[in-house]
Amino acid sequence: MEITLKDERPALTVNYGGEQMRVPLTLNRMEMVAMGKAEDKEEAIFDFFRKYLGDAIDEIGDDDLGMLVNAWNGEREAIGTPTMGER
Repeated sequence: MEITLKDERPALTVNYGGEQMRVPLTLNRMEMVAMGKAEDKEEAIFDFFRKYLGDAIDEIGDDDLGMLVNAWNGEREAIGTPTMGER
């Protein structure tokens, strides 16, 4: 048997303030550990986005925040990754 592991995670491209940023659609081991240990799962998700989007995650409006989360979840589903509630 043989497997090939990807050296780059699939990502959602986010345009903000004239800049393009990439938010991975999959979690690495440390991100899974951090989310698993978090008492506040919602804040853990925001911390994940903050890691890749910086302060933008705290500056965008709730309309854009909803669009971001929906797009991220939709792209995760499209590549066959379980939703956060299925882990």
